[in-house]
Amino acid sequence: YRSNVQALIADARRQGIDVVLIKQPVSARGPRYETMSYESENASVQGKLDRGESLSFIDVWMLKQHRVMDELLKIADEEHLPLVDNVKIVDQDRRRLASWAHLTGEANRRLAEALEVTIKPYVLRRLGRSRGRETRVK
Repeated sequence: YRSNVQALIADARRQGIDVVLIKQPVSARGPRYETMSYESENASVQGKLDRGESLSFIDVWMLKQHRVMDELLKIADEEHLPLVDNVKIVDQDRRRLASWAHLTGEANRRLAEALEVTIKPYVLRRLGRSRGRETRVK
């Protein structure tokens, strides 16, 4: 995962493409998942594994995905890239997950708002360069 993401970042940079990373939540949708944070739900699934309980396919997926999101955070830090944390957005109201990995319309709107704030300065800077002058960000 790490080497693939880093290769994509390097290729984008060589082509002058700005990169924004997004941390995406999933949910095993176990009992009370709507009242749990992403981290507490993951800890609950990890507890099941530690106790030797059987895990569903989604439980296993959540554990893997959690590890991938930890790695993504490290990559963002190492590569000095912006990261939109959709986990935090969804944790504000876990009912924003329509399924184990899919967002509701409300969640997509909130993610789009966060992406706009992050991406807009890049777009405005590019527009300013293409016109031969800097564009002010309001």
